Amino acid sequence: MTVLSKIRLNHKVANKTWFGTGGNARIFFSPDNESELSLFLKFLPKRIPIFCLGLGSNILIRDGGFNGAMIRLGNGFKYINQEKNKKILTLGCATKDLDCANYCLINSITGF
Repeated sequence: MTVLSKIRLNHKVANKTWFGTGGNARIFFSPDNESELSLFLKFLPKRIPIFCLGLGSNILIRDGGFNGAMIRLGNGFKYINQEKNKKILTLGCATKDLDCANYCLINSITGF
């Protein structure tokens, strides 16, 4: 699937939020990795506002929608890396809190 095929115009965002609110985003894009995100941002005109949606929790989007580019990061941004012999985690920005908590439980990581 190409970057262009992942771009949606006038896309309804209510089904992307936990509360089911929101109108349409003028542009909606969900990249699977940093390369796709970089390419999209490179060609997006600077005058178009950008909103990064996250997982769609704790947000209300007005019924009038968003007149700009809304980005929701895909599975390539969902990861947990642990440094060897250290209790330092690096999480991708699409990683759920619950996934982090479960990882810590399984690996006996405490002290957050």
